[in-house]
Amino acid sequence: MQDEPITYGTQNRIYQPAIAVEVVVTDEKRIELVASIGAPKGERIPPHPLATKRAIHMDQSVASDLLKQLRETFQRMGWPLPT
Repeated sequence: MQDEPITYGTQNRIYQPAIAVEVVVTDEKRIELVASIGAPKGERIPPHPLATKRAIHMDQSVASDLLKQLRETFQRMGWPLPT
C-alpha cells in the first residue's frame, strides 16, 4: 500500500461504502485499520479491479477509544455485539 500524506486542517469523508475491513498489526505498539472501498458499478480502480484500500494508523490509546465508541454505537443502534 502506498503512503499518502493528508492535508492537515481538512476533513475528508469517503462516501463509497466499505466492503471489507481488517486490523493489521504493524509493530508491537501500533495497528492499522484497513478498509477496502468498493468501486462504483461498472468502474474499475487500478490496480485491483474491485476495490481500493485506505489505512488509518493508530496506537493503543486511539484503538481503545475506537473500540469503546464502536461498542456504544452498537448499543445505541440496537445491534448485537459480535462474538
